[in-house]
Formats: sequence, C-alpha cells, structure tokens
Amino acid sequence: MLVACSSDDEKKPEPPPQAPLTQSQNSEAFNKGFDKLLTSYYSLQAAFVKEDTLAIATNAKALKLAADSLPVNLIKADSSIIDVAKTDAQNISDEIKGLLGEKDLENKRKSFETTTNHLAELIKVVKYDKSVVYLIHCPMAFNNKGADWLSKTDEVVNPYLPKEMPNCGESFKRGRKTKILGKAFVPNTVYCDYAKGYTIKEVEWKDDNYFVRDSIINKQDSWILSEEAKTVFGYPCKLAYTMEDDKISRMVWYTDNFKCSLSGTGDYSLPGTVLESLDTRSNTLTTAIDLQIETNPMMIPVKGAKLVSQQEFDKIKKNKKG
Repeated sequence: MLVACSSDDEKKPEPPPQAPLTQSQNSEAFNKGFDKLLTSYYSLQAAFVKEDTLAIATNAKALKLAADSLPVNLIKADSSIIDVAKTDAQNISDEIKGLLGEKDLENKRKSFETTTNHLAELIKVVKYDKSVVYLIHCPMAFNNKGADWLSKTDEVVNPYLPKEMPNCGESFKRGRKTKILGKAFVPNTVYCDYAKGYTIKEVEWKDDNYFVRDSIINKQDSWILSEEAKTVFGYPCKLAYTMEDDKISRMVWYTDNFKCSLSGTGDYSLPGTVLESLDTRSNTLTTAIDLQIETNPMMIPVKGAKLVSQQEFDKIKKNKKG
C-alpha cells in the first residue's frame, strides 16, 4: 500500500535494517562508480531540503563529475543497452549544467526533477542492484503537477516543499528485490496466439492449476491509444489508457518494437509489450526491471491441463469462494 500525502509531524517507527542483496550482476568497478553517482545525488537532494544554495552548487558539481566519469562500458549488456545508458548519463550531466546556470531556486528544483527522471531511467537500464533505491512522489509539487525524487530509505523528506509540506510523499521501491512499485505482485503466465486472436492464461487457484482461454479481440476495444511517448527500460514506448466513469482508470506504456507470447501484466491485447503500468484506482505503479527475449516459439502445456473458458473459470472461482 502507498503512504498518503500528509503534512503532519507524526513520527514513523524505525524501519528494519535492509537485508543484503544477492551478488550484483554488474562489476565491482561499475558499482563503485554508480554508488558515487547516487551518493552525490542524495547529497544534492538533502541540499534542496535545506535550501542551501552553496551546498546545492557544490553537490551538483559532484553529481555532474560522477555522471561524466561513470564507467558505462563496464555494464554487462549488449551495445544497444550501453548506448542508452551513455545517453542517460549524458542527459544527467547536461541537466546539471543547466541547473548550475539557473539563478532562481524554483528553476533549480525543476532541473533537479528532470535529473531525477534521467537517473531513475538509468537505474533501470543498467539494472543497478547493489542497493535498494526508493522512488518517492509528491503530488503537490509545482502547483499540483507532481514530482519525483530518489532516496536510499523510504523516509519522506520533501526537497520540493521542505517548509510547506516536508512529509508529503508516496514511497515506492526500485531494486533487484522488487518487481512492482507499491505492493506484492505474482504474475500469471499468458500464452498468446495473435493470428487466431486468443490467449491461454496459466492460473493457480486454490492449489489447482488452470489454463484459461479468452479472446484478445474482446479486450482491444477498451484501450485508447495515444501518440504520447517516452522511454522505459531503454525502449521507446507509447501511452495507452482505459476510462472508467469518465476518468482514466489505467495507464500503460508499451513498446511496439516486439510482441511477447509470454506476459505477466495481462496487457497482451495491446499492439506491443507493456513495460510500465499505472492503476490510478489503487495508485499502483508496475515497471519492468528485467526483460528477456526468447526467439523460440513458446508451447502451451497440455499434459494434465485443466483447459477452461474465461466464463467457466469465473464460475469455478465463485463456487470455490462459496
């Protein structure tokens, strides 16, 4: 669940110490450079909380130096991912240069927000896993437009409204141990046949496994496709959303670079693969932190399978609940 935006001074209980993460997939040399990048960012964030312009300038310069010297070539990834990471690191450096040139504190904060977005994207692209990084969102920043910042803990100390609303924020977690931002999530497996227009979803229910067949076509009409674009996990993505009671109920960012025959998000009716999803009703944001593309076609298991239609499965769930 998410922490509601609040400005009271009630103290939260001390969080338990972080458990050590498993061995990093990146080299020690790369992680050392990335840790320096994060440390400089955290110091800059703290300077904005204190509204200390001298500390902002000092830590911004340190962050730019860390971005410029980040050993991106040491990432254990193919050349296309390395190129995206280089672009993200350069974007951080360029934005910090702009921040240093701003005279007004509010404009510096806007540059800090943009820097945060580039760094959050870089964390996903390089699959940084040395420590947990929290993404915190303040919906009240910049006249209710909202803005994010990153933190090494889930404590909310707002760099955008440090005096007015220092505890305004919603805490999510980015890192190797978390595949969803907001709450626990266990994906179903979905096998898609786009040519025939149906899916078969593998579902575990009440200690039984079912293979539920449903139509792709029936689900396509509910999506509204937009030309709005952004990059997620190094891939160019487009926006799609659904409406409920004249309000946006779901927003997803999908890439049409490829289609998956296996999905954990349930968004297989879209013309691409969903890499980020926001359920506005529950304020739950899901984002990809790992992506593996298989070239071999996936075969639907049939041995011992309980193959049912979606309508039949709905009845099974209703009866077992009763």
